[in-house]
Amino acid sequence: MKILLTGATGFLGKHLLEILLNDERISSIDIVSRRKRTHPSAKAKTISIDLSDPSSVNDLTDDFNAVIHLAGLYDFRESLSNDYSQNVLPTLNLVEKLKEWNKKRSVPLYFASSYGVGFGIRAGVAEEPLIELPSKRVPYAYTKAIAERAITDAKIPGAIFRLGILVGSSKTGAIEKIDGPYALMKALQGYKSSRIAQTIPVIPIPAKRAGILPLVPVDVAAEVFHEAVFRNSGMSEPARIFGVYESTSVEISRFCEFIVAAFTPWAKPLYLEDVPSPALKVQEFLTGIPHQTFMFSLEPIDLRNERFVSEYSSFRIPHFDTYRNVFLKGFEDFSGGRF
Repeated sequence: MKILLTGATGFLGKHLLEILLNDERISSIDIVSRRKRTHPSAKAKTISIDLSDPSSVNDLTDDFNAVIHLAGLYDFRESLSNDYSQNVLPTLNLVEKLKEWNKKRSVPLYFASSYGVGFGIRAGVAEEPLIELPSKRVPYAYTKAIAERAITDAKIPGAIFRLGILVGSSKTGAIEKIDGPYALMKALQGYKSSRIAQTIPVIPIPAKRAGILPLVPVDVAAEVFHEAVFRNSGMSEPARIFGVYESTSVEISRFCEFIVAAFTPWAKPLYLEDVPSPALKVQEFLTGIPHQTFMFSLEPIDLRNERFVSEYSSFRIPHFDTYRNVFLKGFEDFSGGRF
């Protein structure tokens, strides 16, 4: 089997690439990169392609058995234009190429989407194609939703995986950057050296206490993509959608109480549940806790994922309680500080 892989240098991509390289059923992997690179494995070849450029994508050869598209921009602080150029344009161009290939034979696409595409959609989307898009005020979710819709509208075979919040490996906790829930930990880490902060009995948390934090260890997410490639080999039906998370994952209140106790044991969480957006930005300025940290908890998201649970039953997403100490260690190793 020959695979085209985008996003191989990213957090998820590195884990998946290692798994694919160790699978004897896979003969070769073409890794998309804007820059010329080399890879030590004879199975891996880096190809210089700009996915945002249609003419560049058109140069791809028609000899792949599957395409795994992980590349994209994951940063809630980025502008709509930047998110569009990195999350939408590459997908649109790949979709056009895949439509061409699939006229001759089945070439499935496995796409890394986000549970955030359901942000604020009160009718619920579960594991179904999007009818409406999330608000443009959340560019990441909005652009991921557009990319998803391009795939479902084209009826390309494969799978769309709406990933939960990727966190460090369930085995090592290793991470590569501070974002998402780790941003809260970074802020609290700074409080420990502040005498003023140590006199404050509460930590403002911009989230709904009953919200769900669908954490997914990156190694588990990588295994899902690996399994999908062989599960759906040769399929021709349009891509189906799977929610890759534990729908009853850890509540924000439980997560925050654990983290706050680990870093700032003198304080308790104070949840800012119904605070207008401008006030949340003031809160961020005063506390250092990004207002986007738990953004998706502030409006309802449909987390039902019966299809994933049924069809990927061997991939039980571990509950946070089973790896929370490893989670802390991963942050400690990355940040170089102790809690």
